[in-house]
Amino acid sequence: MLIAAVLFILVGLAHIIFPEVMWYLAHGIFDKNAEPGDNTEIIYRIGGGLAVIVGIIAGIGGLK
Repeated sequence: MLIAAVLFILVGLAHIIFPEVMWYLAHGIFDKNAEPGDNTEIIYRIGGGLAVIVGIIAGIGGLK
């Protein structure tokens, strides 16, 4: 369970710090001319924050 928690935290932090890179890895790699929309950075950062929260909760739950 702790491994999953650490992965959630790492992926969440990557989404918070590098939202454009994460978008490119998920979508832009298939279309070289694609660009993220205006709200993409905000959505990816919110999702990353939620992943970090889930990772912290899973990590605390895994310690018990």
